[in-house]
Amino acid sequence: MRASVHPGKRTVFAPTDDAFAALGLDATTVGALDVGFLTDVLTYHVARGERLAADVVSSERIRSLQGGFFFPSEEATITDAMGRTANILVTDVTARNGVIHVIDAVILPYAP
Repeated sequence: MRASVHPGKRTVFAPTDDAFAALGLDATTVGALDVGFLTDVLTYHVARGERLAADVVSSERIRSLQGGFFFPSEEATITDAMGRTANILVTDVTARNGVIHVIDAVILPYAP
């Protein structure tokens, strides 16, 4: 399936607070990260177009705004460029400018 093409529409794969905490990140520690790396990680969680869950799990790969790819599966998981897996916990949370899917891990485009 192909993501709908609407100017400005985006799909966000939003990690839970626990996912950030597993990496030792919270509001008090995130500022210690390299800004370039943080920007790449955050934009790696966003894709152009509005991709509902059916579009996501039927895709072989999804290009992120960061430019890299991540790889969804029909089992409602995402594998990042590092080979790490995140489970999709909540799907199809609609927003005015797209859709949000909640995931249980922070996906990474490359090693920090």
